Amino acid sequence: MAKPKAVKKETAGLSSFMDAQELEGFKVREWTTKQFCQIYPYLKTIIDKMVDDGVTLDTFDAEGIMEHLPALTDAIVPIMPNLIQLSCPEKTVEEFEALPWPTAIQLTMAILKKNMEHLTDFFGSAPS
Repeated sequence: MAKPKAVKKETAGLSSFMDAQELEGFKVREWTTKQFCQIYPYLKTIIDKMVDDGVTLDTFDAEGIMEHLPALTDAIVPIMPNLIQLSCPEKTVEEFEALPWPTAIQLTMAILKKNMEHLTDFFGSAPS
């Protein structure tokens, strides 16, 4: 008897841009220690907003993000300029300001994904 196929949520669009290595000339790379320390207050804002919305470390992944998208958007939009500029220091303020809105959101999500995997690995394996 054939096993029923698993039904996957429609997240292909979200996942594909979250895996980008470069968008509009902005490189998506891992943060240095200095960048992380500068970005930490902004990350805390995102994490606090997501926890308030019911996200746990076990439920926050590319597929589970869809139900928390409004809270994530509320957390990201106010800090997006700082997050991108600190993550892509080789770019000018003018280059950031010229980014189309959809690209800026995609870039922010790609930057977070690239770096949050390390944080969730750390917190997921840390002793409680």
